[in-house]
Amino acid sequence: MPSTRSQNQPTLQFPRRKSSRLGSRPKSSSENAVDVQTTPLSPRKSNVGDPPGVCLSPRNSVLKNTSLSERLPLSPRKRTGLIYVGVLKPVSRIDQLLTFNKQSVSVVVFFSAELGYQSVKQALHTAVPERLLSREAERAAIVSFLENHVVAEKPSSLYISGAPGTGKTACLNCVLQERKALLKGVQTVVINCMNLRSSHAIFPLLGEKLGAPKGNSEARLEKLLTSSGPTVLLVLDEMDQLDSKSQEVLYTIFEWPYLPNSRVCLIGIANALDLTDRILPRLQAKPHCRPKLLNFPPYSREELNAIVQDRLAQVSGEGVLDAAAIQFCARKVSAVSGDARKALDICRRAVEIVEATDRSKMASEPAANPKVWRVSVPQVARVLSEVYGDRMASSSGDGESFPLQQKLLVCCLLLIIRNGKSKEVQLGKLCEVYSKLCKQRQVGGVGQTECLSLCSLLESRAIFTLKKAKEARLTKISLKIEERDVENALKDRTLLGSILAAGLP
Repeated sequence: MPSTRSQNQPTLQFPRRKSSRLGSRPKSSSENAVDVQTTPLSPRKSNVGDPPGVCLSPRNSVLKNTSLSERLPLSPRKRTGLIYVGVLKPVSRIDQLLTFNKQSVSVVVFFSAELGYQSVKQALHTAVPERLLSREAERAAIVSFLENHVVAEKPSSLYISGAPGTGKTACLNCVLQERKALLKGVQTVVINCMNLRSSHAIFPLLGEKLGAPKGNSEARLEKLLTSSGPTVLLVLDEMDQLDSKSQEVLYTIFEWPYLPNSRVCLIGIANALDLTDRILPRLQAKPHCRPKLLNFPPYSREELNAIVQDRLAQVSGEGVLDAAAIQFCARKVSAVSGDARKALDICRRAVEIVEATDRSKMASEPAANPKVWRVSVPQVARVLSEVYGDRMASSSGDGESFPLQQKLLVCCLLLIIRNGKSKEVQLGKLCEVYSKLCKQRQVGGVGQTECLSLCSLLESRAIFTLKKAKEARLTKISLKIEERDVENALKDRTLLGSILAAGLP
């Protein structure tokens, strides 16, 4: 028995464990170093910060007198860099997540920059703004109509015209919102005619909104509008969509305010400046039925610049877009269309380009400090080139900046106009000729949906004019530039020149 106990003592070393906890016999650092290598302890006795195989209090820790090189190698789990071995202290979960995390700084930087770009893009949206700039005269004219006719219960009509993006609907909505208290006793009905399946669908929809009984919609509606009751303010946006055979729908609506005992005040909105003269010539024979006209001119360079700057100021994003870039965009857009929505779209697209470049740089070379790159003139010029190009060809005359599919569509439209009587062509007819031409020339074509998208892009280039319809195939398309300009731009290209020479497929 005694011999057995003496044999087991060096392995278990219970006295050494007890003395190390109580501190009864101090050990030298060299002894401790040897003991660490030969003393196996239960894993549950080890602390997070202690070397493997040692269970000591912080006061008697061997790490006080033992260098890092003298300690045993850490286990794979503890060689991850999450534990700081220079000082014995508990390691929290937050320390583990942040210590030696090389990607944390770049992630925070990218997140901060991403928020900056997102706020600027949100500010440059093309939805109806909360406030409208540079339309004081038009705003005053609308307010005057409301006060002198709607509030005064003197039925009349107002026709608002102007190119897309000139603030027609936005200005009217702002005035109606501001004068809500003034119009408290007025029954206001707003309808976007683009949402109607047909022009005659306006009557049952309006009757439903006014609470008219179902049945003969047009007759019952007219009776309702001439009976006693509050003034009805009828606002019809995209009014040109009510175009119908012999224009009976538009004539009927424009005559409502002038019926005996009528209580209707009409405000119509459309793009065409001459809608009442060209489409509704019978109104000229009835001077008392002619509406008041209010035209919204295209925005000037200064007005477009102010609109973009105002949007950026709402989110403190003036530093994202360079002032010279905004002025450059405003000058180019005002020269082509004066469309505020187009200017906002171009600026937002330029921000997206810079954001994508910044994201790729952050992925390859993480920065130490957050930085939102500025949009300068080159980025805006790139977007302008994508949207407008150089009308039909580049300045060098090679025409390569004008995509082939768009050139084919221009040629098809020109051929149809030459062989027909009308200057306007429906999208369905244009797509039909385009498909035949692509098959004849063995060129890959696109479908009707993509064809409409290409036509919209040509409209933004100020080459096509589009009149949208309820059905896409009925959209009317016409040339916005002279035919000779198209020929001069395309005749030097072998393929396209032969198309023009051969005629319709």
